[in-house]
Amino acid sequence: MDKSGNCIGVVSEFVDKLRCLFHSDRVPSADTRAVSEVLSGFKYFESDWRPFVHFDKKRYTRNLVALDEKFSLLVLCWEPEQESPIHAHDESCCWMRVLDGELKQTAFSSSKKPLKKSTLPAGHVYQCNPETVGLHRVSNASGRRVVSLHVYSPPYLECTDQDVTLPVTYCHLTESQREQQEQLKLQLKVQRAVYSNFQVLTELLRQQIGDTWDIPAIKKMIETFQLNPREYKQYVKWDHCNYTRNLVSYDEHFTLMLICWSPGQMSPIHDHSGSSCWVKVLEGELTEVVYDVEGGELRVLSESTLLPDSVAYIDDSIGVHKMGNANTQMGAVTLHCYAPPYQQCRCFDPATGQTRIASMAVVCPSMQALAEPDVPLSPQEVLQPGALMPITSVPALIDNIKELFATDASPPLHRISDVMHSFQFNPSEWQQYAHFDKFRYTRNLLGYNDNFSLIMICWNTTQCSPLHVHDRSAVWVKVLQGELTLSQHVGGVKRATKVTTLLTDSVTYFDAHVGLHKTENRSATQTAISLHLYSPPYLECAGEDFVVPVVYCSSVTCGNVRSSKPACSLASTGSTTPRSGPHTPRSDPQPHLSDAQLTSSDDESSHETQPDEPTDDLELELKCKRMVFTNLQSLVDQLRKEFASLPPGEQPDEARSAQITRIVESMQFNPK
Repeated sequence: MDKSGNCIGVVSEFVDKLRCLFHSDRVPSADTRAVSEVLSGFKYFESDWRPFVHFDKKRYTRNLVALDEKFSLLVLCWEPEQESPIHAHDESCCWMRVLDGELKQTAFSSSKKPLKKSTLPAGHVYQCNPETVGLHRVSNASGRRVVSLHVYSPPYLECTDQDVTLPVTYCHLTESQREQQEQLKLQLKVQRAVYSNFQVLTELLRQQIGDTWDIPAIKKMIETFQLNPREYKQYVKWDHCNYTRNLVSYDEHFTLMLICWSPGQMSPIHDHSGSSCWVKVLEGELTEVVYDVEGGELRVLSESTLLPDSVAYIDDSIGVHKMGNANTQMGAVTLHCYAPPYQQCRCFDPATGQTRIASMAVVCPSMQALAEPDVPLSPQEVLQPGALMPITSVPALIDNIKELFATDASPPLHRISDVMHSFQFNPSEWQQYAHFDKFRYTRNLLGYNDNFSLIMICWNTTQCSPLHVHDRSAVWVKVLQGELTLSQHVGGVKRATKVTTLLTDSVTYFDAHVGLHKTENRSATQTAISLHLYSPPYLECAGEDFVVPVVYCSSVTCGNVRSSKPACSLASTGSTTPRSGPHTPRSDPQPHLSDAQLTSSDDESSHETQPDEPTDDLELELKCKRMVFTNLQSLVDQLRKEFASLPPGEQPDEARSAQITRIVESMQFNPK
């Protein structure tokens, strides 16, 4: 094993041979002898495989050696008397060689009645085809430890039964290890559950949903994807009068949101304006009734109850439906993905079948009339001679900020202020990113990298931030609409010790020593929009007992503007339809919302943005967030990077120890 964690010598050569077989035509489904020959043909030396051999007295271990889209390679380690659950390999073929010791295999009927027993001695290669071997159990009946090598194709990782899931242990993978995104997509195909976070899910949806999409594939991905309750509860808001729709991420092609159903709350019967709709239950239970509409009459097609982790799909070709929480004692939380986003849907009267139009705006738009389209917001400060030319698009602004930090790790403050002064939003531009919420102000992430984060904050009337600090970050604030007040509370006192008024088009700089403060929109009639540039990057607004998360714009992430087109607002027109597959309906309508909605501009920025060099998204999140919701494999990867440069046996110094402590403290894992 080299310092970077790559396999060397025998194991690497063995994996390469398998890869050559599975990525050629030598292993057709009807003839798999070639794999058996490779498994039986190498000499086993304990020292070669030692990095992958890990025993556990509580249960046998499944240690992952290699994984790609064609096969998985695992070393299984068995203490005396340990056994697998009764299981099948789904569609995977398995080749198994006992490296050291002896195992027994028992075949079972579909009712789990024992059938045939066989002994698997050391050196023996046993092939298990899904057509011939169904339910079975492998056990170590000897009085000594046993090590076995297993190859699965298609790849198969955790051993699962109805009630049991035995996960893999992540070892040092071979040099074929994919980038994190590719590994995650692969795991979504082969594992029952993959644990990650909203930012990763948003990026995966962005890759899957464009002008066309694969409905079953997205359903399976959402079904497999497991979110940490501590993360999604940051977006949860309850209203005893109406169920709430809480924005998580958005794109011109889809919208992702959480819907919170208080006890007894139900949606009206509604269609989905030609969009696709996937719904996953995160907490509680959801009742769905699907109707057919013929000649203005409603006929019940089906009624079902969705349990936690179940995923439903509907579009207008299937019918119209109503959903809700029939439980009168506890609330429910559901995750909804709509493609494409839409503004309005039809609601149906259950008695007469008559329809009305309901707003589908997930969040409230600006309360006052907008400026005339394409008229720049008039600046109150005149640019000085030699100042930058006006910047009128978000991608162009991000490019200018990147350029500042690319040429100077600590650019002069006045240069950053000049860039922020030069930024002028046209309403048709900023409406693409502005999302208001009646419960709290929204933090819309436009872009970030190692040096900065850019966030648009939308303030409904009388909304304010909690008291918080920016840790080590300085911030430049430009007010695009309305007026804000920033109150500093030096020494943690309840009464503000200094108050600064932030006027429209003003740019105000606060260094990292601004201390405990809050920002608020004190107006009872005027909403406000502000642009915040933080350096070093700062994302969520967090304190000891609160977190205000960001809303992810999937077109602009990690400082990499992936498209020159601004992300569409959630109120994209309902006329857009997918070009393949049924046209799915969208989320549940909420008639009590105002019909005033965000509108999408036909204008597209002509400014083409070049992508950055690849960035390790997880490392960046660890720098920017107090809590990073991820999985154990990611922790292993990060620790491997930290220890890779250390000579064997050497202890990390104080700085590296502090870094490792921060990583372990920041990472949050799903209780499942």
